[in-house]
Order: sequence, then structure tokens, then C-alpha cells
Amino acid sequence: MLVYLLSSNSAFLRQIRQIVESIDLTLVSSCSTSALLTSCLRGDGCVLIPAMEFSVSDVKKIISKLRTTGFPHAVLVVDQFPTFEKALEWSKIPICDYFQLQTMPDSLKKIFKNAKIWTEKNGMRDVLRAALIQRWRSLDDGLKEVMRLLYEGWTNREIAERLSLSSRTVENRRARLLETFGVNSFAELIRVATDFMDVDPLPESLLKSEELEVRS
Repeated sequence: MLVYLLSSNSAFLRQIRQIVESIDLTLVSSCSTSALLTSCLRGDGCVLIPAMEFSVSDVKKIISKLRTTGFPHAVLVVDQFPTFEKALEWSKIPICDYFQLQTMPDSLKKIFKNAKIWTEKNGMRDVLRAALIQRWRSLDDGLKEVMRLLYEGWTNREIAERLSLSSRTVENRRARLLETFGVNSFAELIRVATDFMDVDPLPESLLKSEELEVRS
């Protein structure tokens, strides 16, 4: 398995290369995200990111780019001095593991083995989820409002009354949602919706609804 390292620190690169090669893996290094993406898509392996050089928000963006370009493999984060507080922060984003640079070889083998297992079981799902999220974000507020209400169990008629739309308009929006998310039935639409419904906040038009106003 290849290990793609995103780092511009030459001393760290040498250190990681020794560690990775000691457990019979091959290290591929890149100093920029774009170069990393290009390299990753050519081979099979996991991505290794040093916590000393990238913040949690940086890594979230990198993972998003990896998934939207179709890279299904695991992402690992290595740190020089891990703490409980830092581990808690890293646990909030979709990385496969967060470990320290001084991890013993036997433990490292398990980490990379788990990374391979994660890829086989979850990798393509993350890629598909990223595609669904992109489609969700491309929708206008009108379609999002209908999708949210469908997800909550409202009928076409109830949605039409709620949003002051005709039944025909609701039916057309429902059909567009099926087409957008590449599903053939309403049941499939609701099933895949769990992957993207929590991405965006409610649209302003829905927040302005009288029924949602806070009354004293």
C-alpha cells in the first residue's frame, strides 16, 4: 500500500519515510494539496497529514477535495505531541485515525491495516456522500424546502398548503428531486437524504415563515 504524505517539511519527510518503510510500505510525498490530489488519483493508498502543519479546518477542506474528486481511501493524521484535547478535536472530522509520530511499529501496522479495511468498507460511501452533498448544495431554496418537508413526512398536499404552492408545482419539484439525486422512487430519495440533509442551514425564506416565529 502507498502512503501519500502532505508535507513541506523536509526533516519530517525523512523521518516519516524511515518509519513507513520500516513496516514495508511506500511513501509518496507532495508539498501541495493539488499535487497530492494528482498523485492520489493515480494509485491506491491512504493519505497521511501532519497535524503540526495543518489545522482541523484545513484537513476538512482537503478531505472534501479528495472525496469530490473520487478518492475513496482513508485519511490519517499524525502528530508530534498528541493530547486528549487535540484528539477530541480531530475526532469530529472524518479521518480514519489520529496517532503520534513515536507510535511503535506493531501498532503502526495495525493503523495502516485498519486504514485499508476502512477504505474497503466505507471509502466509496464517502465519495458518494460527497457527490450527494454537492447536488444538495446546487439546489435552490424552493427545492430544498420541499425536500426538507418530504423528509419530515409531509404529504404533497400539506406541502402545497404550507408553502402556498399548487399541487402540480409540488409534484414537479418532487420529480426534479428524484432526477437530481438519481433515484427512481420516493423511498430511495428519503433513504439517501440522510447523507445530505444536515449540510445546510434552513433557507431564509423558510425561517421567515410565520409558523416558525418565536412568540413571547
